[in-house]
This record gives sequence, structure tokens and C-alpha cells, in this order.
Amino acid sequence: MAETALVWFRNDLRIADNPALAAAFSSGGSVAALFVHETDPALRPIGGAARWWLHQSLGCLATSLASIGVELRVITGRSADIVPNMAQSLAAGSVFWNRRYPTADRAHDSAIKDALRAAGHQAHSFNGSLLVEPWEIATGQGNPYSVFTPFWKSLKTR
Repeated sequence: MAETALVWFRNDLRIADNPALAAAFSSGGSVAALFVHETDPALRPIGGAARWWLHQSLGCLATSLASIGVELRVITGRSADIVPNMAQSLAAGSVFWNRRYPTADRAHDSAIKDALRAAGHQAHSFNGSLLVEPWEIATGQGNPYSVFTPFWKSLKTR
């Protein structure tokens, strides 16, 4: 019997064209979903308008997930604690999420990925929102593009 796959939702509150959710379903087992209202002070807090939008969006996501047989768990706290604990309590073989790219978020996610793997879970992250990963395309000097037109020309030649 296949193990449970946990999908950790963050900025991408959709079920259509969601690489992390698709990978979880492809794993062959049951799928559980998690959203963490993050309280870690190292991560950027959200403002009042964003909180209102998030509340509405989580309701829509919960309804969409329920239509495909997945319950959304919404928990407040530090994702560095909650995600590994939830994976353990669900006996999840794998945890899937779509990447965020700010420096603090990348370091945070990397630490969670390491903790999950150390606890015996597989951890998989995906590009869910960009044409290419930031580290996959660069100027001739190896720097990120700062002007769109050269970036676009380079992207089209890939």
C-alpha cells in the first residue's frame, strides 16, 4: 500500500496546474493538504488586506480540495515545527511543496527539507510560478538579468 503524501500549500492556493499537488497524486497513495499561518519572525509577515484575501482564498482552496477528496488542515505556528510534525503524525512518506524565492524563504525551506529527510521522509519542491528557475538563466557574466528584453531573448533561445 502506498504511503500518504503531504502537500504543503503556501503562496499557490490552487489545485489546477499545481506541480506539488500533481506530484503528490502521482505518488499513488492518499493525499493530505496543509497550510501554515506562519509565525516565524524571520519570514515576512502579511498585512491586513492580504490576511483578508488569504482567509477568502483558503476557504476556496478547502472547497476545491474537498471536491477531489482531500482535507485542508490550516494551522498557525512555525512551519519549521509544524511541517515535520504533521508529516510524522500522518506517517507521510513524502512532503511536496512549490518553492518561494526570497532569500529568507529559501533558507527556511532548505532547513525544513533537511529536517524532513533526516526524519525519514522524502521532500520534494517544485517551480510552481516561474518560467525558469532564477539560477537557470543568467547574463554572459553569470549575473541575473535586470532588464526584461535581454532576459526574454535569452529565454526564447533555450
